[in-house]
Amino acid sequence: MLGGNRVRRRMVKWFGTGWVALALLLAGGQNCRGQSIAWDGGGDKTNWFDALNWSGDVVPGPANDAVITNTSTARITNSVEVASLTVASNATLTFRGWDTVLTGTVVTVNGTITHLGNTDTTGGDGWTPNARITIACSNLTVATGGAVSADNMGFASTNWVTGYGPGGGTNCAGGGHGGYGGVRTGQSVRSVPYGDAAVPTNVGSGGGS
Repeated sequence: MLGGNRVRRRMVKWFGTGWVALALLLAGGQNCRGQSIAWDGGGDKTNWFDALNWSGDVVPGPANDAVITNTSTARITNSVEVASLTVASNATLTFRGWDTVLTGTVVTVNGTITHLGNTDTTGGDGWTPNARITIACSNLTVATGGAVSADNMGFASTNWVTGYGPGGGTNCAGGGHGGYGGVRTGQSVRSVPYGDAAVPTNVGSGGGS
């Protein structure tokens, strides 16, 4: 989770059990902003691409300053580009999909940016992650009280059996990623470690319970 920091460097980082990728682009250039468009939730109340959810019934584009207003919950399912994005306090922007990218010169987070949980529950063809946060911007500010969070959004945990993911925990063991998951007192069975928490290629695994 990111909170209370201004970040100005290129970074790809794993947080919690999910994945946050921040590509902070430091190259200079003109910032030609146009109209500010605010979320009003007049459509289906969640879909970024539903024009009725935005003021003026216009989906913001590369020249617009987009504002997700207080108590709103917006979801992006495909890549979007705006001049800037502000997520207001008590508002949430949720990413869906592995290849969804938010691009904007300035991104300000007073509320929360997160992603949906990863849904692979079989692993028959290899454990395939399908949700993460990817932001490409020049200036990212996460205000005090704001968060960019992938906590608990990796592969799911399960009851009484092995958690989902390549390092799923068994019988109350925590899921692994970049190391072993935790175990309860008196238990010796650990989850399988995989990956590198600093340079991830997959999301975290679920624990068993």
